[in-house]
Amino acid sequence: MILRSHIALEDYRQLGDHVEAIRAVKYMCLCKILTDGAAAVPVMLSTKEAAAYSGPSISAVKQLAKAFEERSLKLYNEAIEAYKAELVEDPVVDRQQQVLKDKMIQKEISRILEPYNEVELSYVTRKVRLNKGLVEKTIATMILDKTIRGCIDQQTETVIIYDEPEPVGVYKQAVVMIGTMNTTIDDLYTYATRAPKVEGKEEKSGKKKAGDKKQEKNKEKKRVKSPNKRT
Repeated sequence: MILRSHIALEDYRQLGDHVEAIRAVKYMCLCKILTDGAAAVPVMLSTKEAAAYSGPSISAVKQLAKAFEERSLKLYNEAIEAYKAELVEDPVVDRQQQVLKDKMIQKEISRILEPYNEVELSYVTRKVRLNKGLVEKTIATMILDKTIRGCIDQQTETVIIYDEPEPVGVYKQAVVMIGTMNTTIDDLYTYATRAPKVEGKEEKSGKKKAGDKKQEKNKEKKRVKSPNKRT
C-alpha cells in the first residue's frame, strides 16, 4: 500500500491534483503507523515530495503518529476527536480504525507494564481507563503473540513479566565454545594415552636392579664366611 500511495503521489503531482496528492501522503503515513513505523512519519513528511503539502489531513497523521510513538492512548483519543473528518469520516481510514485502536491499546499497556516484573490487573485497568475484561483479553493476546513475555496469574489477578532472554547468538557462541573445548580435551587424552614412558621411571627401574645386585653380593659373602665359622 505504501508503494501504491507513493506512485499515486507522483502521478497526482504531475497532474497538479493538490487534493489527491495530500490524500496520498496521508495514506503513506497511515501505512507506516500500521506497520509500527510511526517514528518514520516526521521524516517522510520532511522529504521534498511531501513537504510541499500541508493541511488538516497532514496534521491529523502527525498527531496520530505522535500518539503511537509515545504509546499514549490519551493522545490517540485527542487526535481522533480533533480530526474526525480526516480520521473517522474518511472511509479508508475508518476501515482501519479498529486495527489502529487495538494497536494503540496494546502500546499503552506495554508502556504501563514496562517498568514492572509484577503488576495488578486493577492497576493497569485504572491507568488505561478501560474495562477489566478488555484489558485482560488484550494482555492475553499480547502474551500469545509474544509482544510481551509473561503470564496472567488468575488467583492473584496479577500480570507477571519475565526477564528478557539472552540473544540466540550468545547461546550459539556458547555451544561452539563448549564443542571446541570437548575436542581439545579429547585430543589431550588421546595424546596422553599414546605418549612414551617417562625417563624417570626407567631410572627407578634401573636403581632397583642395582639394589638387587648388591643384595646378591652380600649373600655371596655370607656363603664364604659360613665355612670358617664351622672350623
